[in-house]
Amino acid sequence: MKRNVKLILVSIVVLFIVVGTIFWFVNNKESDIANKEENNEVEETNNENNVLDNNDNDNNSNDENNEPKLVNPIEVLDYYGEECLAIEDTIERGDCLQELGKVNINWYVNEEKHQFYFPFQREQSHWQYLFYKDVDENDQLGSVQEGESFEEMDESSLEAGEEAFEEFWHVISNLIPKDNREYLKALYWVDTGEEYVLAVGNKDPDSMYLLLSELATQYHPRVRYLVFHELGHVLTLNSSQVDVHEDLFDAEGDELEQIVEEIEANCETIFANGRCMKEDSYIYDYYKQFWEDIYDTHAEIDWENEEEFEEFFFEYEDRFFNTYQATSFVEDIAEMFAYFIHSHSSMTEESDMKYEKIKFFYEIDEFVELRTNILENLREMIITENKVY
Repeated sequence: MKRNVKLILVSIVVLFIVVGTIFWFVNNKESDIANKEENNEVEETNNENNVLDNNDNDNNSNDENNEPKLVNPIEVLDYYGEECLAIEDTIERGDCLQELGKVNINWYVNEEKHQFYFPFQREQSHWQYLFYKDVDENDQLGSVQEGESFEEMDESSLEAGEEAFEEFWHVISNLIPKDNREYLKALYWVDTGEEYVLAVGNKDPDSMYLLLSELATQYHPRVRYLVFHELGHVLTLNSSQVDVHEDLFDAEGDELEQIVEEIEANCETIFANGRCMKEDSYIYDYYKQFWEDIYDTHAEIDWENEEEFEEFFFEYEDRFFNTYQATSFVEDIAEMFAYFIHSHSSMTEESDMKYEKIKFFYEIDEFVELRTNILENLREMIITENKVY
């Protein structure tokens, strides 16, 4: 019990942060630079292929069916996406857009099965909160608010953070319907050392924030999957889904430990990351279906010993697409939500439990509608701004 409480306290001390990371970015600052260069290459390619030769109809149409010969992927999304939008069934319309996206734009999902140690989940004391911006009533970012380490930040970091906020918020606010992010109230700029992370935390029970690492200086299509992972946390860990006790936000030391023990002892469902899951919550249903039978085994893992987690993962590999999912059911449901957005509904016909997890979301109308809305918005952003998001 004591070891579990200490692990829980790590999350609580940093205001219930739930971390998501793109694994090819972790501990590698050069990846961010490479991604910027790759993004520029994508944009340059798009610009080079942007305009078809409208003066030559023979070169731009298919003689057999009178359809245009489209080379540029954005034009493909534009032309054939209209056919997708005409589909009445919500799932089929989403599948149509998913197929177009997977073939024609950067479509990343995490299938990493070699990393078994995630220190950023357990050690965040070195993180420095530099500044934040609230989301105002007009769905816009407000002015800079000083964080606890604001004075230690130089001007270049402030400028980089503000630019990153604008770019990320432009993507988030255009891709994700407002009603589905009503609990997301702020963006935080944080020095996380060498760890490239995005994360979700609580300012208070009803107010969640998105944390951006100082290394996240530019949005890239490769980050889209991680944005959806964090949205998964927002949808499953907000105050309508879990109980986040106000007493935890002001307590420290022994008092904090005592409060945690009391909350956990009185939780009649399952307790994780300082939260007691509500009886009718999505995440508790998910836990009962996919984690209840392995939870005790998982709780005994020594997280400083990579081999123990590796053994656990491969024993239950049919349940996971990547190793990060297996670190907790809280991360698992967020990872599967990101998979759900990016995947085709036909994947639910596969037999392994990891595909049953995708099916979990298809059985909830709210998520089905959200998936299709996001894919529609993604297409609209790409063709309107002539840029891959």
